[in-house]
Amino acid sequence: MIFQFKIALLDVGVPVWRRVQVNSHSTFQELHEVIQVSFDWYDSHLHNFSIRKSNGEKIQHVSIEPDNEFQGSDSDDGWGEFFISIEKLSEGETLDNWFKKEKDRIIYTYDFGDDWEHEIVLEKILEPDPTIYYPICLKAKNDAPEENSRGELLENDSFLINPDAKDIVGDINDLLGENFFTSDTD
Repeated sequence: MIFQFKIALLDVGVPVWRRVQVNSHSTFQELHEVIQVSFDWYDSHLHNFSIRKSNGEKIQHVSIEPDNEFQGSDSDDGWGEFFISIEKLSEGETLDNWFKKEKDRIIYTYDFGDDWEHEIVLEKILEPDPTIYYPICLKAKNDAPEENSRGELLENDSFLINPDAKDIVGDINDLLGENFFTSDTD
């Protein structure tokens, strides 16, 4: 199956989002890479995924993080957090293990200094189109801020405004085509 996600960058003053389609069997690492390309990030900072809604039910205190970034453990601090390594996920844990129903959502946080939070909402579950190479960006709104620019953004968010969504989508799809070589239709 194919998942259609709307990925919205939160708290940047103007709407900044991407609508992408990815194979439901993709790993969280692969989704991370799609987000990096889609928002023109450089993958030079730490990141994690925080599950907020799975199978139509709210989820709390579940984070999915790469092993090499954190020492994950069950904590006894009242939060009940546990961490699942992306290395293990790449061997079997896929997006479809967490995204079960439309409107399921997670928060992807990139760069814990600037705290770029992205809300990822499952909009649709689709049959694959054999004429389309996945992942693919369908729509985009405005430019993403540059890395390490939270301070500048707080002063002025107008530099994110870009009325040419077709160019943004074209650039993203060119990069996705360079970085992903799948036409999976299962």
